[in-house]
Amino acid sequence: MGVQALKIAIEESSLEEYKPLEYYFEYGKNIPYYKLDPDVLKELNIPRVTVKSDEDGVPLLVLRLITKEGEWIGESVCCPLRVSGYFAGRALAIVNDLKAGGLTMTDDDFRAFIIRKTANMLKSAFAKINERIEIMVNSFLSEVFLDWAELWYEYHAEYNSLLGYKMGRLHVRKQLSKEIEVHRNDIETFWKDGSQKELLDLKKMRLALEYQKTYEHWKEMERLQAEGKNWRRYVKADDMADVSDDLIDVFINKDNISGLALEHAARRVGLFNIYDVSDTNLEKRKQGIMVSGYSRPTLFNYKREGEELLHQRYDNSQSNDLTNS
Repeated sequence: MGVQALKIAIEESSLEEYKPLEYYFEYGKNIPYYKLDPDVLKELNIPRVTVKSDEDGVPLLVLRLITKEGEWIGESVCCPLRVSGYFAGRALAIVNDLKAGGLTMTDDDFRAFIIRKTANMLKSAFAKINERIEIMVNSFLSEVFLDWAELWYEYHAEYNSLLGYKMGRLHVRKQLSKEIEVHRNDIETFWKDGSQKELLDLKKMRLALEYQKTYEHWKEMERLQAEGKNWRRYVKADDMADVSDDLIDVFINKDNISGLALEHAARRVGLFNIYDVSDTNLEKRKQGIMVSGYSRPTLFNYKREGEELLHQRYDNSQSNDLTNS
């Protein structure tokens, strides 16, 4: 499965066949390719990760490390089979956790899951490895210096002290700790992924928009009911076919229309609570009722935040239009 995932990742990442760095420049010119112009690098779009095969046909990755400033640090060849096996093992652990939670899957689904997730992790590694190594290299150089600086300073401080000179302490270890802390922060920033927040923000905005539709619908049902008309004929009409029986029950029980419309809108946009769901709501989900699992106050806050995000987008759009006009 790891080998299959590796083949998929290489193909989907469109990794190029390895070519020496000189290939991308005109031959015959005395170009110091250990120091490259960043603009030229961007123009040439030199790949940082390429692939070649050994004599047995095993795919090998060639990593070319060039910093943002255009400094060519070097190239290395690595066999990705162990990496692919590691990712496959971690994907397997996820499946086992899901199975422990009650998930069932066929053998075919099991293999497909492992292969797909492994390929995704490999693709992410291909895309991020150059920048991640650059972060490590920059910190590593400082770490090596500070590690030796302490020894050197202590030696010379002792020499000068024995000659009668007053010597101050050089807090190298504190500087080293600060350097490592900077490195840690750089790594955290590197791996910081805002995609989940962006997805939640999109759902909040959609919630605000869908709420307007669902609220109007349930207010109309309330009006028909008050007038003694057959509201059931219209409750699932047209674009309201997703109205479930439990929502109708809530309506019959004279629940707050705003809260009902909000729950309806949350289901429409896929805004579902996952980790802090009450046992009652979990039982409903087992019965096929896809409740949001959020409290009314939480949903109202999400709607308000969605409205604010929509206003911000509108204001930014208006500002950009004025700037471009």
